[in-house]
Amino acid sequence: MRFETLLSELSAGLIHLAAADVDAAIERGFQQVVTFLGVDQGQLDEYAGSEPVVRIVWARPGFEDMPRLMDDEQFPWAAETLRRGQVVRFSRIDELPAAAALDRANLRRAGTRSKICLPLRVSGPMLGVLSLGAVRSERAWSDDLVERLRLLSAAFSNALERKRMELSLAERLRFERLLSSLSTAFSHLSAADFDREVQRGLRQVVDFFGVDRGSLIEFSRDGTTCAFVGDRGMDGRRQVPVDDGPTAKRRRRPLCAARRASG
Repeated sequence: MRFETLLSELSAGLIHLAAADVDAAIERGFQQVVTFLGVDQGQLDEYAGSEPVVRIVWARPGFEDMPRLMDDEQFPWAAETLRRGQVVRFSRIDELPAAAALDRANLRRAGTRSKICLPLRVSGPMLGVLSLGAVRSERAWSDDLVERLRLLSAAFSNALERKRMELSLAERLRFERLLSSLSTAFSHLSAADFDREVQRGLRQVVDFFGVDRGSLIEFSRDGTTCAFVGDRGMDGRRQVPVDDGPTAKRRRRPLCAARRASG
């Protein structure tokens, strides 16, 4: 019953956490589980966009180099199995199916003798993978233990999903505040102040999105020239021809020409 008590305490502790506290709580909880089970390696990967990044790693001294089963090139069968939401489990490498021949060879090369990986998912795309491994000796993963680990992975998944939703909402609100501030600033602008305020506003937008540059392109009424206004690092505006005649159209200023042509 000690393991059930540990899982219950971990799950309860993750329910009402603020987004800023979720990562540290998951790390503490995961290390407790890995230590309790006495395995050689433990790893929790979380997806950032479409790529997995290592978030939490625990290993006995000398066994820190852990294979990541979401590596399509080295472990194609395991990666596909996890993406389908299924558990990858083997007590001996020879238990892997014939379709996992490449996986088997690379696991042997890494020194892995037993491993279990559970996908972290609430709904939609996979959030990450929870992995436990044995190197010193083979380790059996009973059905009862797998069910308990499913409960653990569900608790971690829900905490990660709540964190992502809270951070996404906070980011959306921050952007809405920025838009509101810019709208207020532009509502009573004089023509003389326009370029300066555009440049200031673009710098705020660039900083918000973490990109390198931002610009506003203004076309002349007759469509023959366009002005780059407020480009980060520019002073004032720079006026250029949209094209140099019919044969040069879309060559010198392809974006400007295309925008003019499309209205």
